[in-house]
Amino acid sequence: MRRFYLLGFLTLIIIFGISIYLIKPVTVNNREIKSTVKQFIEYLCAKNIEQAKELSIGKVHNALVQQENAPVLSATLQDVVVKVIASGNNIALVSVTADIQKTDGTYDVAWYNILLLKKKNGWKVTEVQPVSFLSGAISGRTGKLDTQPIDELKVIFTAYTNALAKNNWNKAGEYLVGQARTAHIMSKQILEKGRIIQKVKNLEMEPIWASKTDVIARASYNVDGRNVIVLIHFHRTAGGWRIAEINNIGGGGQ
Repeated sequence: MRRFYLLGFLTLIIIFGISIYLIKPVTVNNREIKSTVKQFIEYLCAKNIEQAKELSIGKVHNALVQQENAPVLSATLQDVVVKVIASGNNIALVSVTADIQKTDGTYDVAWYNILLLKKKNGWKVTEVQPVSFLSGAISGRTGKLDTQPIDELKVIFTAYTNALAKNNWNKAGEYLVGQARTAHIMSKQILEKGRIIQKVKNLEMEPIWASKTDVIARASYNVDGRNVIVLIHFHRTAGGWRIAEINNIGGGGQ
């Protein structure tokens, strides 16, 4: 019996030793990967295109070459979170959350999946794919519903819809970031000429997923005589909570 326990104990030591040996280089690689991505994003925000080019290859590098003489909107990088989704000796996939403050003082955020390849002179960014939080960036994240600023979120959403009801397009855009902000800007020329909605009534909101920086809430309200149900993603920026995405999931009837 003692011999059995001894063999088992020795087996555990061997397995543990092998695990440490295998995990250690991956951890080092992940640190280098994260550092490369953070530096790449910092260069872009600071308009240091030449330095960004040095950290890129392929179509990302080509895109930066084409932008050399084009005006680039500079921004202050408020925060960047890089998480390694998968990594090997020569390839890695990471998810990135980048919070910025633009030159006009407004805040924005973007989520990306970035593919990197390992070259002789280090890791290089080869592909950048924008993703929405709800359809991609939330993957693998753990949420907690014990603390949610639901009253504050209702104030933000109400202020946004009130601005739309007053046809104050620019003011409404101040409450948006990410995908919602992009869609708002793209539709400006078509929709800002007339009032989009009447005032929202009977707003009810409940969180269904939450973290320190993001809340997904289910909201129901009445507007223009219609009952609407939407899924809203709120993101906390340095300037407070903002709306990052709104998806209609039901309603529309009388």
